[in-house]
Amino acid sequence: MTLKAIILDLDGVITDTAEYHYLAWKRLADEEGVPFDRQANEALRGVSRRASLEILLGEHIARYTCLLYTSPSPRDRTRSRMQSSA
Repeated sequence: MTLKAIILDLDGVITDTAEYHYLAWKRLADEEGVPFDRQANEALRGVSRRASLEILLGEHIARYTCLLYTSPSPRDRTRSRMQSSA
């Protein structure tokens, strides 16, 4: 059989990934001792991963600030290149 197509569902249109995102954020929060529930998870909808992490950490962010801001994410580098070429 020859592969004729690949379907990529990057934004959850075909498969609802919201529950998996919640479980992943919840696991991280539990491991770090940060309170996180489904109501807090709603604040992360439509937000970038970095901003989601900042929201999740809330008042605990000071423990992690040096880690968050010392190396930009690949998305940030791509966005920067796109803005400079515009």
